[in-house]
Order: sequence, then structure tokens, then C-alpha cells
Amino acid sequence: MANILRVTLLYLTGYSLWFVAGLIVLSVPNISKVYPNAPWYVMLLAAIGFLVCVELGRALLFNAKRLRLAIGLIESTVPNQDIVLYLRAFTDDVRARATAEFGGMPFSSLVTEEEQIRKAVEPIGGLVAIGKPGEPLPELGAAREYVDNTHWKARVQDLIDQSALVLIRVGSSPGIAWEINEAFSRKPSSSIVLLLSMTPDEYSKSKGALSLATSTTLPEWKESNGNSWPLKAIVTFNKEAVGALTPLCPQSNRWEPLTPAIRTAIRSVCETNGLPWATPHGQIWYSVRTFEYILAFAFALVLLARSCGSNAP
Repeated sequence: MANILRVTLLYLTGYSLWFVAGLIVLSVPNISKVYPNAPWYVMLLAAIGFLVCVELGRALLFNAKRLRLAIGLIESTVPNQDIVLYLRAFTDDVRARATAEFGGMPFSSLVTEEEQIRKAVEPIGGLVAIGKPGEPLPELGAAREYVDNTHWKARVQDLIDQSALVLIRVGSSPGIAWEINEAFSRKPSSSIVLLLSMTPDEYSKSKGALSLATSTTLPEWKESNGNSWPLKAIVTFNKEAVGALTPLCPQSNRWEPLTPAIRTAIRSVCETNGLPWATPHGQIWYSVRTFEYILAFAFALVLLARSCGSNAP
């Protein structure tokens, strides 16, 4: 009961802060009327207050979602469903959720990268991952299994064998290196997808070692498309173990900017392996980011109107 109250309080506080941000926007035009000679820093303080309310409210709503998952108010299992295994270093969990936390990507969605990966592979199966032992709150996205240090390798091998598709977030930790070797030795490369959270230069430096470790032919990657999310590109393989690289182009006006890009990138894998694939939906304008942009635009218009009014004769 106490946890449910905490979730409720987090949601109420988060939405209240967004309400205060809206009040700040609405109150700016009245500042010049009430205080005609107000100093310049009053507007600066209003702008800072607006940004803090928006971003802190977003962080509280994000943590409310994680707490809901921890206490079972959000479904966290994959019953009677094919599975898609998500392998990554535990340190990548922080990067994958950073865009939804306070201090992360400004005006970003409440939906983490991992949640968008889960949504993208839903037509294939439920996303499953090994959870970090001892984490206070589960990450949002994949359904997690918690295994002790003496049994995790055996469980990962079982999950690789059972999965319809394996997603590997490429990293440099010893654990992910072992998982890459196991995945490519136990599954055909055409049913494995590499997720790249690196720049083209970093990819070029590691391509040779990665190609050797996976016994595949990896493509070149020459240019970045300016994607500001941590996840930059996806590599898929055909039956001859020849890779194709797809840079991700998020749609910034969506609730889930990465989901259609990921789903489009894995289409060839689905077709090669006879897995279900769903066409990405059209534009969705109702999003947290859109709401924040509208508030920011309204605030800018009010500041501009006040500036023009103060300069009028």
C-alpha cells in the first residue's frame, strides 16, 4: 500500500510541476503590467523556473513508471509468447534510460530507448533480458530475469537457444564479448541484430575485431546522420553472414521516436527468417516532447511580445 501511495504521489507531483510550468507561461504577460519596471532577471528567473518544472516533472513521472513496474502494477513477464533476447552490458542500461531522466536529453520523451526496442520487436515476440543483480528498481523495457553470478552464463545460453531473434548492444565489457561469441556460435547470423551506440569513427576502429569475433563481413559506415539518441545504427545479416548497416533516423515528433526506425531496420531479418513484421504507423503528434515544445514556443512568443511592447513609443 505504501508503494502505491508513493507512485500516486510521484504522478501527482510530476503533473503538478507541468501545471506550474503552464502557469508560468500564462503569467509572463502580466508581469509587465504589475511590475512595469521589473528588472531583466525577473524574466530570466521565470524561464529557469519553467525549464526546471518541465524537466523535473518529467523525471518524477519516469521514476513513477519504474516504481509501478517494481511493485507489479505494470506487466513484466512474457507469457506464452516467442522471445526476443536483448544482450547488453549493464552499464548500457544507464545510457539507454538517460534521455528520460532529469538532466538527460532536453525536452525528450518519457519513453526510454529500451521501451522503444521492445515496442519495435513486439510483432516477433516479447523482449527478455538478464537483470542487473541488486538494482533497486527494474529498468523499463525488457522483461528481466535475475540470475546469480554462478548460473548466468548457462541461463544466457538457454535463452539464446530459445529465442526467435537475438539483439546485441555492442560493447567492450568481458561479459558482452562472451555473449557475442555465444550468440554467433549457437544461432545463425541472420537471426542476430547488432545495436550500435557509437560513432562511425569508433565503429571503424572496432570493426575488424568485431568481424573476427562474429565470423561475419561487416559493412562500412562513413557518415553520421546527426542522431542525438545513444543508439545510432543497426547491423543485420543475410544467410551468407554479410552485414548491412542502417543508421537510425528518429522521428522527433513521435511519442516513440526510435520505434519506427528500428522496425524498418529489422525488416530484412524478419523476411529472411519468416518472422512477423509490422509496418510502422504514421505520424503521431500527441507526445510529451510536443507538449513541451508547445509550452516553450508559447513562452518565447510571450517574451517577444513583451520585448516589442517595451520598445514601443
